[in-house]
Amino acid sequence: MYRIAHPAHHKYVHTLRDIEFFCENYETDRRARRLQFRLELVFGNMAWELTCLHRLFRENKYSRWSSRMCLVKRAALFFVLLGICRWLTPGSGWYYFSCYLGTLWCGSLVTRHNQWIEHLGIVSDGNIAERNLLTRNVRSDTWAAKLFNFMNHEDAREHVFHHTEPQLNTRAFPGLTLPPGARSITISQYARLLIDHYRSL
Repeated sequence: MYRIAHPAHHKYVHTLRDIEFFCENYETDRRARRLQFRLELVFGNMAWELTCLHRLFRENKYSRWSSRMCLVKRAALFFVLLGICRWLTPGSGWYYFSCYLGTLWCGSLVTRHNQWIEHLGIVSDGNIAERNLLTRNVRSDTWAAKLFNFMNHEDAREHVFHHTEPQLNTRAFPGLTLPPGARSITISQYARLLIDHYRSL
């Protein structure tokens, strides 16, 4: 999924062709885009991955064999760790299972909100340089912003560099200042952005 969707995200960032942020028939199907927003709001990247995977299958851009192999590898890891857990502490299988699902859900949710802070609702018909500069960044000037950025490996603090200088991988690199025109928001502004974006769908 990542190998297909993320290069497309960089190429079509902030246009309706970016499959990481715009569902199929986004312009014409209000129900679909509202449903996608609600699912991602609750389930994070898991919801996006499932709908995008289905879309890529239909467009013949993703191999069912690759998909099944990824699933087999993840399932094998899950069951090996479950077996070790039950061997070390008999009867702890349900505890392991609930911790695994909780961690998966939490990581999926936090990651999606991080991506939304950076790109949600931004649409432009400018050139790639102009579109790259539109990505949002989070100022680490409050405890909530510092915690959020820490949880996301400082990704959103200087995310604009991930688009303007992707070859350098300059996210969260000490001593860099955001380029002229770069936009920063606060966590409280993001909450308002979520509400306004949903109303606009």
